[in-house]
Amino acid sequence: MLFLAVFCGFLAENQREHMIEHLQEKEYIKSFAEDLKQDTAQLKKIINTMEEKLVLKDSLLQELANPRVLKNSSRAYFFFEMSRHFPDFIYTDRTIQQLKNSGGMRLLRNKPVSDSIVDYDSKVRTVFIAQEQMNSLVLSYGFEKNKLFQIRLIDTANNGFQSPGIPLLTQNKNDIEEFYNNMWDQKKFFAFLKRLEIDLLSRGTRLIEFIKKEYHLE
Repeated sequence: MLFLAVFCGFLAENQREHMIEHLQEKEYIKSFAEDLKQDTAQLKKIINTMEEKLVLKDSLLQELANPRVLKNSSRAYFFFEMSRHFPDFIYTDRTIQQLKNSGGMRLLRNKPVSDSIVDYDSKVRTVFIAQEQMNSLVLSYGFEKNKLFQIRLIDTANNGFQSPGIPLLTQNKNDIEEFYNNMWDQKKFFAFLKRLEIDLLSRGTRLIEFIKKEYHLE
């Protein structure tokens, strides 16, 4: 009888632990779904901004390719300054860090969902790597602007296209061509980063719906 009582107690305790773990799993999943909603909302804004930056970069390239830029670079000033910055994606990783640091991933009994979360986290890391490379590229090419532009006049140019126009610092066509090539490379990398962010947005949106379906969330 004593053995039976101990055994029943063990079963009851085991059942209680399973219930607690199930509740913890549900809370983690709900929290992660909320994180995903923040990520996807942020990504939508970033992608829209990146599209605007790409249009501005196209305008900059057109100005640099136009012979008039040697005498009037006001428009080049404007498009360069407005296009060179880009917004970083900031990962909402509060829940994924908890899952990793506390061993909570083992609580996720739904393997397809667990695998999808790991895959999403991996894709975020890919975006981070591209962002770091883009930041280095922007910083590197940003120094070269000193060959062409008078920094003290950038704010003036940004107030509107000036007449009479602001000339470039150099009349050396090779310097202008080199700067053009660098801006073209930067534009291509902007487009690449935007594609990664579009892919991440798509994955995040699908994962939200998948989690809702698998865990019967509202």
